[in-house]
Amino acid sequence: MSNFFETPDRTRNSKRALSSPDNKLMNDLKRPNYLPAIMESPTTLSPCESTLSLSEEAIQKISDTLVATFRTIIESIVENVVSSVMSKFNSKLEALEQANTLLITENSDLKANISLLESRLDDQEQ
Repeated sequence: MSNFFETPDRTRNSKRALSSPDNKLMNDLKRPNYLPAIMESPTTLSPCESTLSLSEEAIQKISDTLVATFRTIIESIVENVVSSVMSKFNSKLEALEQANTLLITENSDLKANISLLESRLDDQEQ
């Protein structure tokens, strides 16, 4: 079942099937020349293609350069993420320390009040 829509060409007589990328892949696979092109040997080159040969040393240098570049980028990203998380963590920790200080002060005041009330109660009992 295909959906059709009119194309915006001058004739307005032709119709085109709507397709998704998956449909395009299936259509490509149905083409008679598609599979042989995939199965061609990598040494078969058309006249306009060229080959590139690299020594093991050159490949290793490229690999080392890529690894160093990616390592630097990843370290930078990790550092930024850790900085952001640590700043939020430090803000939260500071707020909790202030709340804790207030609670310690309040607890101390309440203990003093309890002590005062107990001494008054003792005085009244005697």
